[in-house]
Amino acid sequence: MARDKESLKMKYYSSAASILAITIANTAIVNAQSSTDHNELEEIIVSSRPIKTNSTDIAQGISILTGEELDRLGSTTLGDTLDSLPGISQTAFGPSASRPIIRGLSGDRIRILIAGIGTIDASTTSVDHALAIDPETAEKIEVLRGPATLLFGNNAAGGAINVFDGRIPTQIPEGGVEGQAKAEYDTNGDEFNTTGSITFAPTDNLAIHADISYLDRGDIDIPGFATSDELRAQLEAEGEEVEEEEGTVASTAQERTAGSFGASYIGETGFFGFNVSYFENEYGLPVTEEEEEEEGGEGGEEGEEEGIAIDQEQYRFDLLGEVESDFFIFSKTKFRFGYADYEHVELEGDEVGTLFSNEGWEGRVEFEQKETNGLRGAWGFQIRDRDFSAIGAEAFVPPSDQVQWGLFGLQQYEDGPWLLEAGARFERQSVEVDTTGFDENYTGVSFSGSAIYKLEDDWQVSVAGFRTERAPTVEETQSNGPHLATGVFEIGDPNLEEETALGFEVSLQKTDGPITGAVNFFYTDYDDFIFENFTGEIEDGLPVGVFTATDARFWGVEGDFNWHAYENGDDSFHINGGFDFVRATDTDNDNPLPRIPAFAARIGGIYQSTNWDFHTTVEWTDSQNRVGAFQLPTDSYFDLTAGATYHPMGPEGPIHLYVEGKNLFDEEIRFATSFLAQTVPAPGARVRFGAKVTF
Repeated sequence: MARDKESLKMKYYSSAASILAITIANTAIVNAQSSTDHNELEEIIVSSRPIKTNSTDIAQGISILTGEELDRLGSTTLGDTLDSLPGISQTAFGPSASRPIIRGLSGDRIRILIAGIGTIDASTTSVDHALAIDPETAEKIEVLRGPATLLFGNNAAGGAINVFDGRIPTQIPEGGVEGQAKAEYDTNGDEFNTTGSITFAPTDNLAIHADISYLDRGDIDIPGFATSDELRAQLEAEGEEVEEEEGTVASTAQERTAGSFGASYIGETGFFGFNVSYFENEYGLPVTEEEEEEEGGEGGEEGEEEGIAIDQEQYRFDLLGEVESDFFIFSKTKFRFGYADYEHVELEGDEVGTLFSNEGWEGRVEFEQKETNGLRGAWGFQIRDRDFSAIGAEAFVPPSDQVQWGLFGLQQYEDGPWLLEAGARFERQSVEVDTTGFDENYTGVSFSGSAIYKLEDDWQVSVAGFRTERAPTVEETQSNGPHLATGVFEIGDPNLEEETALGFEVSLQKTDGPITGAVNFFYTDYDDFIFENFTGEIEDGLPVGVFTATDARFWGVEGDFNWHAYENGDDSFHINGGFDFVRATDTDNDNPLPRIPAFAARIGGIYQSTNWDFHTTVEWTDSQNRVGAFQLPTDSYFDLTAGATYHPMGPEGPIHLYVEGKNLFDEEIRFATSFLAQTVPAPGARVRFGAKVTF
């Protein structure tokens, strides 16, 4: 990394140690036991929706991570954290930049949110751009699989992921203070990761929050060669020399720091709070470029390859408020606002190649109706503003200004075993690009409806239908140049129009009892589906990718289950499993769409006792031979995870010591969804050691 890392390490080690010391001191005066049963099943409320809804009362697929499950699955990227959930995969552009993929859809079709407001970064511009979010701060993550357009705009046409980090307190902490400190070491890449947070109440109505985190990792270790056997054979057949990088992938180190400060006034009828945060992330990209010799002029020979790195920085300000007060037909008002100043530089060796910046803000207000004769609902307004630019040698997309606003409504009616829901959204989006004279306005109207019928013995069946519209992005319409980080010469089409999706989802659920779970089938037809189509042409030494509209079809099935096999006091044993499958086709040409995840199935077990927890999961992912143009297939693999947690003061106590191994078979794992599937496998076998203290 291009900075004095030792001084930074000492600074953040010291901060982490201070937080840990404060935490341990507080645990001496905080009751370590809770009145809640360790294994009690709790009602899970979906916070992403404008009306309070139980997770079993939603017709579309949904996953919610909290508590111990979130701790077990937590990783350094959001994509890797959620990868084992049904219907979820990851972009996996190296170990530092990995966004979630929902049912084969990614990028601008999946909205990543922080308490309902977007991340306001450049992560949707390209797969090599990491999210400006630290998953380690998450207290709860909600994943809406399938269209969430009505709630969060056309950019959520494929789903939404809402991360709740607790940085703006919504209630006074019990006992006046709460928090945690955590430190971890991972053997792969000598990764050190530490976080700490505290929320305290100096008065009866004021809560103050602060947190800090730091991550440092070297280059990742892999089993065997970085280049796949398939790509090596292809290159050798074409007479090209293959560079053999074995055991380690260069330019995959990462250093990330984040912190925030916030406060809330909390009264009898609601709360209002703010938070200011800072995020910095420097990481290498496992790609290289040829550097020309300065001597020799135009006909000079190519010199050594140099690595590419990204250095991100974001300053962010958020507001959050809720008021319970009757007026007209409404009973509650919710307000959210976020502003961020984001930029990152792409470093080509020691030289700055391109500067990306995104200054933007987003606000939304929701009005929740009073419930009347089984009918309840909400109405809302959302607006976003984005000022984006890319300046430098790799500025493949021009500066642009974008404004997006929408009005939405959601109504829910319950009558006996029936739960009916309907919603609509009207949206307007304007995009201006001064350098090209591009000035377009898009109008989108989306609808959805669903019905849930609750059967006997805690079974229920549901069906949902939807029609959504998504406007093309600036990247899809205006790109025109080389993007070295992804190794593609990208070309947009300014004539692209809104893509329209029409589809449905059917689900069968078991909501209570010793065995719970769900199976979902989904089907979507797209008109003018936009994707990056590789033409086979070469420009500036890079393959050409043209953003193209076609008709497309997505369908698939996913399921998960949990069997409470044994429970006696604090001792319990649960078996869980799941699977997911998606097929995506360009129906105009009867070709597979690129980078679609392969079929995956997983099964695992969790044993919990007073002092010990043990868990293990084995996942099998099939080979993916149904690939897009100029894309090579990927092989099947097994991924074994196993770990143990020791609670010296009981399961609800303040101290937790844990160890976990991932990819314990040391398999060569290549994600079919990744641009780097053939050149950068996932990290090899690794073991994580950690300690967590809560109060």
